[in-house]
Amino acid sequence: MEWHPNQPTIAIGWENGTITLWSEESKMAKEECNVHKDKISIIVFNPTGSRMVTADDKGNVVVWRGIN
Repeated sequence: MEWHPNQPTIAIGWENGTITLWSEESKMAKEECNVHKDKISIIVFNPTGSRMVTADDKGNVVVWRGIN
C-alpha cells in the first residue's frame, strides 16, 4: 500500500496482480487487473504524485501517469 503524496488516495496491490486506487474524497475505487499477473511487490509515487511505479514478483515494472 502507498498513500498518494498530495491527495486522499491510497494505492493497494494485491496477490493476484490487481492494483486498486481508493479515493477517500469520492469514496470510489478504480481497479486495474490487466497489467500485472503476479503479486504486487512495490508501489511508489513520485513526489508530485503525477506518476506511480508498480512492480510484481516476476519483475514486471509499470510506470503509471495521470494519477492525480
